[in-house]
Amino acid sequence: MLSRKTTFWRWSLAGVAAVLGAATAGCGTTPTQPPGGGDEFISDSPYGNYGGVNDAAGEGAGGGSGDTSTTTDDNGDGEKAIQEADVIQVDGDLLFALSQYGGLSVVDISDPQNLTIVGRYAVEGVPFEMYLQDGVVYAMFSSFGSWECDAGYNNCEYITSSHIEALDVSNPASIEQIGSFDLPGEISDSRIVGDVLYAVSYENGYCWGCSDKPTTTVTSIDVGDPADIGVVDSVAFDSPDPYGYGWGKRSVTVTQDRMFIAGIEWNGGSEGHSTIQVVDISAPDGTLHVGAAVQAAGMIESRWQMDEHDGVLRVISQPGVWWTNGVPQVQTFQINSSDSVTQLATLDMVLPMPERLRSARFDGTRLYAITAEQTDPLFTLDLSDPSQPLQVGELEIPGWVYHLEPRGDRVFALGFDAANPEGSMNVSLFDVSDYAAPALVKRVAFGGDWSWAPEDQDRIHKAFKIDQDLGTIFVPYGAYSYEETESYYGCGKVDSGIQIIDFTMDSLTKRGSAPLHGFARRALIHDGKLFSISDSEVGAYDIADRDAPQQLDTVALSNWVNQSVRVGNKVVRIASDWWTNAAALDVVPANDAERAEPLGSLDLKELVSDGDSSCYGWGYFYGAQLFPVGADRVALVWSSYDYWYEDGSGKNPGGTHVVLVSVANPADPQVLGHLELPFRTDMYGWYGSLDGGKAVVQIGNRLVLRHLERPAYNSDDLEKAWLETVDVSALGDPVHVASTQLPSGFGHSLLVQNGIEVLTSHWSPVLAQPGKVKFYLDRLTITQAAPPGNVTSTNVPGALLAYDAQSSHALTMDFQNKVAMGVSAQDCYTQYGWYSWVDSDGLTDVCHYMEQSLKLIELDANSNVDVLDTEVLDAGLYFYGTISTESRVFAEGYSYSYEDGYGHQTLFAVGDIDGDSIHSATYEVNPGLYVSPLAADGERLVLGSWSSPGLHVLDTSDMSDMTLEKKGNLRGYVYSARIEGDTALCALGPWGLQSVDLQ
Repeated sequence: MLSRKTTFWRWSLAGVAAVLGAATAGCGTTPTQPPGGGDEFISDSPYGNYGGVNDAAGEGAGGGSGDTSTTTDDNGDGEKAIQEADVIQVDGDLLFALSQYGGLSVVDISDPQNLTIVGRYAVEGVPFEMYLQDGVVYAMFSSFGSWECDAGYNNCEYITSSHIEALDVSNPASIEQIGSFDLPGEISDSRIVGDVLYAVSYENGYCWGCSDKPTTTVTSIDVGDPADIGVVDSVAFDSPDPYGYGWGKRSVTVTQDRMFIAGIEWNGGSEGHSTIQVVDISAPDGTLHVGAAVQAAGMIESRWQMDEHDGVLRVISQPGVWWTNGVPQVQTFQINSSDSVTQLATLDMVLPMPERLRSARFDGTRLYAITAEQTDPLFTLDLSDPSQPLQVGELEIPGWVYHLEPRGDRVFALGFDAANPEGSMNVSLFDVSDYAAPALVKRVAFGGDWSWAPEDQDRIHKAFKIDQDLGTIFVPYGAYSYEETESYYGCGKVDSGIQIIDFTMDSLTKRGSAPLHGFARRALIHDGKLFSISDSEVGAYDIADRDAPQQLDTVALSNWVNQSVRVGNKVVRIASDWWTNAAALDVVPANDAERAEPLGSLDLKELVSDGDSSCYGWGYFYGAQLFPVGADRVALVWSSYDYWYEDGSGKNPGGTHVVLVSVANPADPQVLGHLELPFRTDMYGWYGSLDGGKAVVQIGNRLVLRHLERPAYNSDDLEKAWLETVDVSALGDPVHVASTQLPSGFGHSLLVQNGIEVLTSHWSPVLAQPGKVKFYLDRLTITQAAPPGNVTSTNVPGALLAYDAQSSHALTMDFQNKVAMGVSAQDCYTQYGWYSWVDSDGLTDVCHYMEQSLKLIELDANSNVDVLDTEVLDAGLYFYGTISTESRVFAEGYSYSYEDGYGHQTLFAVGDIDGDSIHSATYEVNPGLYVSPLAADGERLVLGSWSSPGLHVLDTSDMSDMTLEKKGNLRGYVYSARIEGDTALCALGPWGLQSVDLQ
């Protein structure tokens, strides 16, 4: 089934958007015969004249064969400790890791050679950061914006919100929620000061269901007593910007008495600026007071641009927006109280050329600033007299610096330089002992052609780890590298790891890198070992030899899942991770299918033999299919892509692979056999109502695959097609049993399986009748002991949607081109939908549209066709890919209302087709909820929602009163779903596998 999102992506394929029309209102129930009383059914091509301009092509009807951070953050006097949150926390030998995909995991790191998950807490929303205090984790989540609806989905409101969950982790094996606190908008930052947690959240003025202009909210929560956690106070303030424009999270800097909060504001012109809001937090109980608002000269893009020192607020910003010719300005303000802030001085910096302020760092009375265009000047400024700030020194360096870490008269820096062939990311060491003449001591480069840091500038200091005891810097990073290969497209590779750099105050030495799965976010030294943390895993390394870190063990926090299938008492999953270029088949117990750590895993990239396997291995398995074979085996089917060789020697046409894998020992899946076929299996069908079915179907121990050979663009040739039968019953290589050719045509639909028959349909041009086609139902019987016979093709009215072998009844979709005279373009589109069009001779408008109708037909033993019933679909409603069960045919419909300004989604259900009439019903989905059909079983359709990730069931047991019920929230968006009894196994991509009870 096509989701609405997919529809928008694919609507222009093959010219479909220009001609596919809506259906007229009403329905007919009179049995019909072929037009004119003859023996042929002729339809209008669903694509108008596209695809068949050569009338002489003929009919083509013949049959075929064949870490917690405690700091005073600015000027604290030690009376109240200031803590910063992080995505990791450590308590003894327990590592608490907050993963974007895996939620909260507790890892025992006492034995680095045997890392063990001792507790998990699944979460909904996007994890931000957390605190660990007195056996309680305070985890912050910025939720997805979501529709909140009543039970009948009649009243829906879009809400953007965040929340803090207090979790009792004293027993990691049984983590319990002891409190939950909602926050408006998106979390920007937080601090714990004394016994109070202060959270800052932001609504940007565009989100539905939140403030209609940029609004910042500060919430205080008393966390002094885990048994009595509660919200103390909350204050909100709007942006003073009269235009109401603002972007992104707020940057926050904190002292014991005050918070300074600012972010980017834009007045609709070229004057980018920021307002720094002061919030007084001096009350020990957490009572809040909104203080003065301080106008910065330019935009505040990170926390490092503002700082309080000895009762003076210092600010550096650059007036204007990103393309400004203005220069950075240093401002100082005397803080008389939180309510009274008076300006002391301003200093316009002197730049060698117009450049943008990239980073800054205050260090006592010193200020370091980096600007950049193609090269970086490092500027030093003296703020010892806040009433007279001075620009002192300057150093020009290549690239630009992202983050600065002062250490006395040395400054360490993390930066980027895309022109450096040794790597685009770097660490630099500056000597600032002569403040007027800063000098670059050493720079080491690493990473790929393009690299990126794991955090924004407000949080990068938590990842950039300088270990003074070891004399080592650990830098988590991600990198992309490109290299030329024999393929025209070349080879791209994503790496992630922890770069190790040794240092003294006069040197930097690049060492090795500790790689890990997923995007590296943190590095941790514990008992002399290095631990790396990503959103996907925790790794442990022996770094006795820092040039070659030795990986001791890894444990998964999450595991990418694209698809799953149950095989006996096991669940086999495909993981095809584009981010890390990983592709694997892993095995988990059926009674613990959600676990991240598999019992065993098979590296699928080792099965790819062509030139691009090393860099695009994941891509081959993104659409791969799994089929159970007995209780301990699984068949894996995928297609490799076509590509042109760079030297112009020709084209690699790709191929289809069928691999038989034994999972009898789940800890060690083994390849039993591998069959490579010299053609691709096209996994997708034509757009709209012709895309129902599957590309591969299973009948016993045989797989039937669809093989297409499409003509060149603008060619008059017809599309060729074959059904390829593969036997997977042996314990060795799968066997290609037969290649059975289908009749050629403009197109071929996907495969429908019923009993031992495989059915599809094709449509061919009608001689001397442009725009007319004949649809044919093609049938092939599959036996287990012999090759299949010939294809039986029967002219039928429309494309095949479903078939019932016992009654020999089929449900098809037919198309008839209609016109309406004197209808304006606007009225034509309004009445007949997006795919109608208007011709005009200047006097008369002619509205063209396509009438779609369901046909219930019966085929007798001699392939004679009788049309039992017809149902014309409503005008402007488009019928999308079908999902069939033994008792129902489900489909999705979509129409756009020009009056309402939004789309309408309709779910179709057609009852048993073994009767003499079409028994259909529709369910109108509330516009506040968009659902995408995923799988069907009996009389229920399982659907996933996008606006708020969840799983829903359409119950059609009573078609006169169908119900749509939400069965559970999901951690992420659904890639695919498989129904196993009353459980749906939902593959959520990076969020892993989630089981949902359908009862």
